[in-house]
Amino acid sequence: MPKDTAKRTVAAKKAPYKKPVAKEVVAEPVKNPIFADRPKIFGLGGNVFHPRDVTRQVRWPLYVLRQRRRRVLQRRMKVPPSVNQFNNALDKATKKDLLTLLAKYSPQAAAKKAATQQAAKAGSTKVPARSNTLTFGIQEVTRAVETKRARLVIIAHDVDPVEIVLWLPQLCHAQGIPYCIVKSKSQLGAVVGFKTCTSVAITDLNSEDQPTFQKLLTAVNVKFNDRYDDIRRSWGGGQQGVRAQIRKARREAERIKAGGAASE
Repeated sequence: MPKDTAKRTVAAKKAPYKKPVAKEVVAEPVKNPIFADRPKIFGLGGNVFHPRDVTRQVRWPLYVLRQRRRRVLQRRMKVPPSVNQFNNALDKATKKDLLTLLAKYSPQAAAKKAATQQAAKAGSTKVPARSNTLTFGIQEVTRAVETKRARLVIIAHDVDPVEIVLWLPQLCHAQGIPYCIVKSKSQLGAVVGFKTCTSVAITDLNSEDQPTFQKLLTAVNVKFNDRYDDIRRSWGGGQQGVRAQIRKARREAERIKAGGAASE
């Protein structure tokens, strides 16, 4: 084929000519001189503020508001002794020793328990079965107290509703079993492998833990069991607010001033 024919064939295959479309001109938005853009300064005294206490500016969830209102009511109103006894919990040092002892007798997890049972069936002695474990849950603890198998009962101070454990200290005192109240139900639950737990009872102990248990028992008896008659007579609450206390002090000062002026 001649060279001229090849050039004409290529030219025929080119795309047809299109007329260019005029671009739309977008007008820039008019800037308001009052609200001018200013670059941020991230140095001292610039756009980054120093840490501030914004507690009173936080919108708290509803359950937090209810907890705080309940706490204020418990301070203002007169609280009966049966409810007020849960405000007097075990001290931190004794509670730490108690939780350390309870951790030794915490029940095994489901997977470890299944492995222990399988090893026991196979006749293996590498994984011994654990017999001394804690009794937990309000029903099981109640049975242990009624049958006098419990040697120490631990009750959480923040059980809601409180009626679940309200009668348990009186039952322990009637059966002659030591009891104590600790903070909180989440820490008791962590010992037994649950999120929360209302009460825990110690029924069996190993011989090497007897001295530690006797020390804890002495501290528990001094705090709760020996003071049972005083605890069941002591009311709680009845505290005035800050503004009420200021008004009361002001009236008292005015009364004293008026009495001194009258005597002169």
